[in-house]
Amino acid sequence: MATPISLDHLPQQVLRRRRRYLNTFLFRHGIYDKLVIPLAGDYLGAAGIGLLAEEDGAFNARDGALALRIARHLSAQTRFHVAVHRVGVAHVQLSPRQREVGELAAAVYTNSEIAIRLHITVDTVKKHLSQVLKTIECRNRTELAAAWNRRDAPRGQHGSGVRARS
Repeated sequence: MATPISLDHLPQQVLRRRRRYLNTFLFRHGIYDKLVIPLAGDYLGAAGIGLLAEEDGAFNARDGALALRIARHLSAQTRFHVAVHRVGVAHVQLSPRQREVGELAAAVYTNSEIAIRLHITVDTVKKHLSQVLKTIECRNRTELAAAWNRRDAPRGQHGSGVRARS
């Protein structure tokens, strides 16, 4: 994970290359220090969150350390939300049976309940569910449920039309 960096710690050659940005967007608006919290992950390319301050040298080593801790959490959350938004595209790559298993798992059915409902074995449910998680880029059933329930496509296009259990 990249380390958070403030304007005070940028090399002079970088500051010279970014002079237009600094003058146009920061200094012009009374911002004289900026601490960037990088968000890690190849799913985003280069991304970060900037903290702005009106005083030059406002951010110190403690702020950088706190920003690094925050970056770890934000990167994980961003990775999760990016996965959530990919579901709309990923569901197209699922077979009809995988969609059914994914929808039932997202509706909080157990593997055994899914197997009974779809007349397949628990091992087959596990195989389909593993493929669904991989395709949608979710790490667990909780992420799958959140991602599946936020997708844009109407429920009728995804197999069983099952709603989450109460």
